[in-house]
Amino acid sequence: MVRNRHCQELLDLSSAACDNRLDEESFARLEALLGDNDEACALWLTYMQLDADLRVLVATSSAERRALARLSATGGLPLPVDPPSDVPTSHWLHFLVGGLVVATVSLLVAVSAVIWGLSKPMAPTVAESPVTSESPAPGDRISLVRPPQQVATVFSATKDAVWAGGEHYRIGQLLAEGTRLNLLAGSAQISMTCGADVVLQSPCTVVLLDDRLVQLEAGKLTVQVAKWATGFVVETRGLHVTDLGTRFAVSAESPDTAEAHVLDGSVLAKPLHAGKPHEASVLLKSGEAIRVDTQRGRVDRFAAERKRFVDKFENMCPYRPIKLPNTGRGFMIGDDDSRWRITAGPASVGPWPQPTFVTLPHMRYSDNAPEKSQWISVEGGARRSVPRNTVFTFETTFDLTGFDPATVGVVAQILADNGVKEIRLNGKPVVMQPWADNIRGQKFQTFRVVEIRDGFVEGKNQIEIDVLNGTAVGVRSPNPMALRVEWQAFGCDRDDIKR
Repeated sequence: MVRNRHCQELLDLSSAACDNRLDEESFARLEALLGDNDEACALWLTYMQLDADLRVLVATSSAERRALARLSATGGLPLPVDPPSDVPTSHWLHFLVGGLVVATVSLLVAVSAVIWGLSKPMAPTVAESPVTSESPAPGDRISLVRPPQQVATVFSATKDAVWAGGEHYRIGQLLAEGTRLNLLAGSAQISMTCGADVVLQSPCTVVLLDDRLVQLEAGKLTVQVAKWATGFVVETRGLHVTDLGTRFAVSAESPDTAEAHVLDGSVLAKPLHAGKPHEASVLLKSGEAIRVDTQRGRVDRFAAERKRFVDKFENMCPYRPIKLPNTGRGFMIGDDDSRWRITAGPASVGPWPQPTFVTLPHMRYSDNAPEKSQWISVEGGARRSVPRNTVFTFETTFDLTGFDPATVGVVAQILADNGVKEIRLNGKPVVMQPWADNIRGQKFQTFRVVEIRDGFVEGKNQIEIDVLNGTAVGVRSPNPMALRVEWQAFGCDRDDIKR
């Protein structure tokens, strides 16, 4: 039984935990109060669930502010400003929601009555992990760190290809945005994930700025763009060349001169001066070329010189983007993300399978970005009781109908509390390094990257991610659990492959 004085103490400690005010001594006292006391555990869980509900209401503040504005307009409550930084979050939550609608106040009163009137023992369940001094305070913004996107792969290279610095690129190797390639001898073909293939002719130096933009620092290259993937750009110091569905070549063989040659189709060529537009864009068609001399300020048009470049691509595999569902993208907090489900987990949280829900981030998580990705879990899983040292299996599917499975590449950027034990593609383990951030003060702002390059099948494919919900070292309380994934996927349509 929870005595009144202990009940008040437990509520005070619960409030401190929600507001990041729980020190080591207070945490030890909290553990002592919980112990094996069923009623104490029930009180703790009820308080934490109430806190989670209040935070969800604040997350939908636009609706609240409209309601408060209407009340203010009719002589009711004044419209509150943003919470002062020195006011604990739970205090502000109680004020904001308490002043929002009478129905919410009634609900709080009802819940309080239930808490104080607990008399029947409840089965003990585990609560949310404690907040440590290393955890950011509520309202502190945790910056999300995304690794560079993969923008290309090495499609082929001649036997005599030599890269600067003794670099060696294997066939099929992924290349991230910002990669600088310096080819000293031979030639190499790079496949961009947007559907453009680029042949580098030595000596040649390029920078892959993103999947649709290549900067040619020196040398010459030829580009073949799939008919459905127009808009690829090659930049030099003197020219900005945008493809309009074509095959074209660009050279920058001297510091002051840049050329564009259209081998098939058409391009827009914009002369530059000191990196800025020099004059209007020029439409060039097949067989036409342009030369810009930045030192003299001259722009000349002439016939394309096909023999200087790779006029035909004997082999080509233009990549098409493949749609995989980022967790929570486009949904609101509390929504069921129907593109994912949880198929296995501890029996106490079952039965399985269960839907996944977009969850309000725990105070140690990075913020949700609905247009990109969000945290998902069991209902309320980032704030509710979830057993420690357990594994939850998240599952999603995607369709590769029409794609050549041998050409497919998938890059997963993953955040998980506490980590990922295993990933399976179509039932088979993916080669990866498992992780579990099982330490106090763990942070969840840097995505882990997992590459999947084989094991795909035509048609429906299934990916399973085993999320390990561990516990901080030396801490007996359980942790919240959630997953966040952003995908990048590409592959060749069978009809586009040219061998």
